[in-house]
Amino acid sequence: MLLLHGFSGDRTTWAAVLAGLRRAGKRVIAPDLPGHGLTEIEASSPSDLSADLVEFLDALAIEKVDVVAHSLGAVAALGLAASEPRRIGSLSLIAPAGIGSEIDTGFVHGMAGARTSGEIAHLLRRLSVNGIELSEAALEAIAADLARGRLRALADAVARPSGQRVDSLMALQRLVASMPVRVLFGLEDRIIPWRQVLALPPQVAIHLLSRSGHMPQWDQTKDVLEILLSKGEQP
Repeated sequence: MLLLHGFSGDRTTWAAVLAGLRRAGKRVIAPDLPGHGLTEIEASSPSDLSADLVEFLDALAIEKVDVVAHSLGAVAALGLAASEPRRIGSLSLIAPAGIGSEIDTGFVHGMAGARTSGEIAHLLRRLSVNGIELSEAALEAIAADLARGRLRALADAVARPSGQRVDSLMALQRLVASMPVRVLFGLEDRIIPWRQVLALPPQVAIHLLSRSGHMPQWDQTKDVLEILLSKGEQP
């Protein structure tokens, strides 16, 4: 299983889900996407996020993979699936970007331009209904990384005052005929409204989670794991 994080996140955002999947006997890989975390690969556009994923899977000798992607990571997942559809067993998209125009642009550009731990703390509170408890040292480390400005161009390519600049619907409409696709959304998502699922093709399995914000994998880890481990066929 390949786990792809969202904008301004990194592989560690999957910690609880990754541990649960491994306990269930799955081989799980969670890379840092371009422009994020420890990778030195940069990204100035959404298409850059998936540019190296085929080579990455080749290097690991992975012939078939189930992809789980969060938020902007869904754009990377769809890019990979479009280029290598036979390689994808299933797509599970959590709060995917690009299925509607509305998005919290303040969060996107706020994270891209954040400089202090206080800014980071306020922005992170928008992600989860349960709150996010990070130490001051952890917040300062995130702020120092974001202060490098790596995400500014990507943020501008993703969202403007008019809304989202990425479109995932066309790719989804092409892919649903060749692979199982499911979408998970938190009903209390403050970044991307869950009602955007109404635009999805009817073949997509939709899971709406109560008491969950933009990070259902944090707010309702057990439910997310049960969905991801369920049989990946369309209802």
